Amino acid sequence: MTTLYEGHVFTPRASGTGPYFGHYRVAVQGSDATASPWVDLAKSWPTQQLACDDATRAARFAIDARNYGSASSRAVEAAARVMMLDGNASGWADAVKAQRAAARERDSLEARLLGAREAHWPDVLVHDDGAGPSRSR
Repeated sequence: MTTLYEGHVFTPRASGTGPYFGHYRVAVQGSDATASPWVDLAKSWPTQQLACDDATRAARFAIDARNYGSASSRAVEAAARVMMLDGNASGWADAVKAQRAAARERDSLEARLLGAREAHWPDVLVHDDGAGPSRSR
């Protein structure tokens, strides 16, 4: 079952015959999801449903982590634009609004990520646009 979440598509699955293990793969919406590698989760579960639920939570965490990185970059870039403009320059108000919007998005994602990581999940593995996989702990 493929699910759309925050601009990404992910597929969770469970394997095994008891114990069961969760797996997921993530792709940017609009790209080929089958080209993404499967990420294997190490913790076993007594039922397929629990393993699949674990994979879903892990995939959402990986997507939130990638989106957090993008929002943080946009917030820094927007802050730099604000600092380069004079308060009387045209576009200054729009630059300040963009900075605040990026900071709100970053802070919202950070709050979602805090405490959400499970100790048994592997490094976050998602693919950036053509840049290859990025890992984060």
